[in-house]
Amino acid sequence: MNALEFLNSSQSPATMNNIKQMWDMVRGANNPAGLVQQLAKSNPRLREALNEAGDNPKQAFFNKCQQLGVNPSEFLSQLK
Repeated sequence: MNALEFLNSSQSPATMNNIKQMWDMVRGANNPAGLVQQLAKSNPRLREALNEAGDNPKQAFFNKCQQLGVNPSEFLSQLK
């Protein structure tokens, strides 16, 4: 399953737009880590994901992609 199929099967288009907006905000921030922490305070799903990620969010992302059968590179390309 490619990233777009996964997102379309499990998420609404509005959710994907929210993910893209958040991604753009983080990429453009002067302090991306601080912004993510601030967003996590008001978003329980993001807070849970960060807690699951522990000390290595990048590895947690790749592990989750593997569990879901999603190509991480393709998923990230959808955010560009």
